[in-house]
Amino acid sequence: MKKRILSIITALALTMALLPAAAVPASAAATHKVSNSDEFHRALAGANNGDIIQLAGSFVLKNSQSNNNSLVIDKAVTIQGGGLTLWYCGILLAADVTFKDVTLGLASNVRNAIMANGHTLTLENVKKTSGTRDIHLFCGGLSGGTQANTAQGSHGQIIIKGNTDLGRANIYAGSISTDGSPNTFDKPATVTIESSAKGLSIENIYACGALETYTSPDDWFDTENEIAPPAADITKYSVSGDVTFNLYGTMVKTVDGNTGAGEYAKVTYDGNTYLNENLVLTDIGGLNVASGNMVPANGSSLAGNAPLTIADGATLGLNNLGGTVNAGDFTGGGNLLLGQSQKLVVNGTVSGETTVGIGSIFNGYSKEIPTEGHTYIEASNSNENSFTLAAPASRPDFKLVRDSSGAWMATGGHRSDEPIVNNFALTSDMADPSTVQPDPNEPDTKPILWLAELPFEYVEYAPNSAENPIAYISLEIKVNGMDTTPQEIDNVYYYYVNEVANLQLAIGGDPNNEAVQIETTDGSALSGSYIIEVTVPASNSGTGQPITRTGILTVKAEGNDPTPIPEPTANTGLVYTGEEQIGVPIGGAYVLESGDASASDAGSYTAQVKLADGFVWESTGGTGTISIDWEIAKADNFNLPEGLGVTAPTAYNGRDGKITGTTAAMEYSKDAGFSNSTTCTNGETAVSAGDYYVRFAESDNYNAGPAVLVTVPQGPVTVQSVAIATPASKTQYQVGEALDVTGLTLTVTMSDGNTYTVPVAAGMVSGFNSSAAAASQTLTVSYGGKTVTYNISVAGDSSSGGDDGDNGDGSGGDSGDNGDGSGGNDGSSGGSSGGSSGGSSGGSSGGSSGGGNSSSSDTITNADGSVTTTVTDKKTGTVTTTTKKTDGSVTVMEVKKDGTVTITDTAKNGVKVEAVSKPETDPSAQVTLPAGVKTATVTVPVTVTPGMVAVDAKTGEVVKLSAPTEDGMLVKLNESAELILEDRSKAFADTESHWAKSAIEFTTARALFNGTSDTTFAPDESMTRGMIAVVLHNFEGSTEFNAQNDFTDVAPGMWYTDAIHWIADQGITDGYDNGSFGVDDHVTREQLVTFLYRYANVMGYSTEGTADLSAFPDGDSVSGYASEAMRWAVSNGLIVGTDGGALAPGSGATRAQVAAILNRFVLNLMK
Repeated sequence: MKKRILSIITALALTMALLPAAAVPASAAATHKVSNSDEFHRALAGANNGDIIQLAGSFVLKNSQSNNNSLVIDKAVTIQGGGLTLWYCGILLAADVTFKDVTLGLASNVRNAIMANGHTLTLENVKKTSGTRDIHLFCGGLSGGTQANTAQGSHGQIIIKGNTDLGRANIYAGSISTDGSPNTFDKPATVTIESSAKGLSIENIYACGALETYTSPDDWFDTENEIAPPAADITKYSVSGDVTFNLYGTMVKTVDGNTGAGEYAKVTYDGNTYLNENLVLTDIGGLNVASGNMVPANGSSLAGNAPLTIADGATLGLNNLGGTVNAGDFTGGGNLLLGQSQKLVVNGTVSGETTVGIGSIFNGYSKEIPTEGHTYIEASNSNENSFTLAAPASRPDFKLVRDSSGAWMATGGHRSDEPIVNNFALTSDMADPSTVQPDPNEPDTKPILWLAELPFEYVEYAPNSAENPIAYISLEIKVNGMDTTPQEIDNVYYYYVNEVANLQLAIGGDPNNEAVQIETTDGSALSGSYIIEVTVPASNSGTGQPITRTGILTVKAEGNDPTPIPEPTANTGLVYTGEEQIGVPIGGAYVLESGDASASDAGSYTAQVKLADGFVWESTGGTGTISIDWEIAKADNFNLPEGLGVTAPTAYNGRDGKITGTTAAMEYSKDAGFSNSTTCTNGETAVSAGDYYVRFAESDNYNAGPAVLVTVPQGPVTVQSVAIATPASKTQYQVGEALDVTGLTLTVTMSDGNTYTVPVAAGMVSGFNSSAAAASQTLTVSYGGKTVTYNISVAGDSSSGGDDGDNGDGSGGDSGDNGDGSGGNDGSSGGSSGGSSGGSSGGSSGGSSGGGNSSSSDTITNADGSVTTTVTDKKTGTVTTTTKKTDGSVTVMEVKKDGTVTITDTAKNGVKVEAVSKPETDPSAQVTLPAGVKTATVTVPVTVTPGMVAVDAKTGEVVKLSAPTEDGMLVKLNESAELILEDRSKAFADTESHWAKSAIEFTTARALFNGTSDTTFAPDESMTRGMIAVVLHNFEGSTEFNAQNDFTDVAPGMWYTDAIHWIADQGITDGYDNGSFGVDDHVTREQLVTFLYRYANVMGYSTEGTADLSAFPDGDSVSGYASEAMRWAVSNGLIVGTDGGALAPGSGATRAQVAAILNRFVLNLMK
């Protein structure tokens, strides 16, 4: 029996072992009831996953460490019932957590948020405690601080259910940063607001992370100090996982789908009502309407080729997403709403059958009338059943027709009994008025009608048009410029003149004899001239475009007396449009005798007008011809030249520099007023270096356009000519001797007019050949592409030991020249006639000379009066050139064989600059200010680039007052300094040929402001006030300020916060009158110069200069606060006129313009 029982137990054990773990029942979840902070902490520490922490009443959850840490919940628990107020800086999950039926308060002044941290956060019937902070939610975790490594889950999810109210909360897909350091949440993120959610009001949902915000009162519960929501920033806090937002109902105001990682969030809507009309969806990577109606508000946008899905019975409205909406795959089945002139371009696949409504759909009909001939959808992968138009009730024949390319165009659109008109014309005619008497048997009939008709000259109907006349169309009619209102009566339209109660029109007659009838409705007489303008709408036009024609009806007065009519007047205010315009209405009683009554081009015209028989001029009673002058003004040209580039001349002061991208319609000038302009050429325009204003020139029909300023950089300084400065010491050679260029120097004249003395190296000389005797041999010295020659001789060795031994050049001259005492021996082989004598003498003399003179020197006087002495050290090869100038300054240039060049400039006042340039090494300089000299502006004489900066070797910081110039690095110092010159140039693809390239390199090398990416600068984008604050802050290099200014739009911890507080503390700005700073407002030109002027004043720099602004046409439009600054800026060349010589003080400044002005500003500070 025991064996049997054991076998059964063993079998059961084996069976249980084979079952999956889930088959083994788990222990039931435990409930932990807590009523205070200590009990809560103990319960959380002892809880198992799945347990419930039941709150008994409301209590404060204390942070025993009193630090800025968050409450970490590391158990998968449900916290329910009661109220919980936290003294922690938010809640950080390390497991899946549910809050249910809880009143929750975050009382800290820091990080009022719950961070799912890659886990699932569920909020069901959760309400914010009254008087505490709004509760923000994050799918990601925490970066920065000691809790950054808290265990992170694999998918950050936020689920909101029931009656949940978090205040004016935001939701973020990413992580929150505590210290401003960038972070990336690399897990999927999903936010779901379920259909059961009630009372929820979410301000914004972001697909990225944010920077924490805080206030700093002593009391964390001081809720009067509002905390701004965490500051979202796609450039620093991105999400690389998939992001999905599932929405229901009317609970969210805005959704921003940009994750910052090149991807975009997808939005799914599932509901039975419209989303609130204020919802804005931006940069959305996909829309899926599972049920209900979704119509995003104005300002909404899709990102790239976002897929669209509309389930059966659902509606997606794209009306507010702009003119053309691009989408990827399209899955249809429900209703798609588009605007009257909108277009959807589907670049991916198309499936399902979708009903398209214009405006909206009500009872199966479009609310708005489609535009005839307009393409509403382009979908090359669609089929003939993909889209069907819900036609408007008044235009049931409207439909969408697909062509072979997949373009869906609206066609039809008129009543079946309405005709289609291809063309028509009105006459200009005189008419006798007729009357219609009231019917005495009909007491309700109208009184006497005065009526006249203006016949149609012709009406051309489309071949398939209905047979009814044009009267069946709802036309647009104007009388003497006054609008009319149509009213349909028995399928015929009557038109009531809005401004004249007793005047109406109708279209009468049959299709072969149609006319515009004009009549009075109260028995008053009808006489005079009426200009009648008739328009057939596009829906009834065979061309698909409206057709407008004009005629003049002149109604004669009763009886035989001449009818007085007013003299016609010219239409005024005509501006060139390209279309023919009527200057003087002609027709009826008015006859054009000569001249022009209409024209299309701009210009001045004259019309000679006479009267038809039976009419007299109302003012004079005469009938003579009158002359009427009129004009069409030139249209303003608002187009700026685009795509302009610049190319430097190939040489300094060359004329082959270029402004590229020009056309013959443009002109350029050296001055903003274009007092002396030159027409550009197509493609490129040749110019010299300098600043040029370029605009579209005045033409026959257009005024000159606004100008842009481009800067053509100076060409490279090249060698203009070379000449022998000092001759070579040796010009007589023996056969076999090597070339000797000792003492040979050149005077080099550069294209910029400067001259230099350059020592000649053997490698610079060609044409030398000592293999055979030559009475004269011409040698060529080449330098910088220029050449100069000098002559030498080569003597043979058959009869002579040398040239009298003067230089030890006999048969032993070479050895004697080196002073080694071997000249005699060598000389003995010179020859029978004087060889010994020559050798002996030459050896002795040569040896003495060679040993006693190891260097040579030469001195010349330059054209400017300076004196240059060149000394060549024969042993080391070092060439030292010393130039003493007439102003008392001295320049010494030392050139060594290894390529090291040292230039020392000593001014008359003792200020000394020693610049050293070595191959493959950054140039350096030592600037010495002697006692008594408190400040000095000097030029470090080295070759520089626009992106080169002067760095103080002691501090490692860029010298604030320094800038590259054509002569070197200009530096202003108030003490001696050792400098390192570093090239920090940054290359941007969009500035290579930009006019401001040099200025952009100057500002970015100094990190005054950076590019929009590593490869782009966006030079033509606008600069904001917040950016300018940061630029000045960076330039000063100071982060200290005494107090924060309470600007309403300056959030703590943002990239601009400290900079704005600093400039406000310095008195450079006090913001706007409404208490804001205008962080994102485009900085205007007058605001920019005011910032710079006040900065210069505060920092003690010179602000001399008061230009007369009356020279500018808009000088009086400069705001009072900016007037003094603008005069200073114009006087010092910081700002110049634009747009035909205007200051344009209220116009925005682009990033390139700001870079150029900052470059000039720094140079101005060094004056």
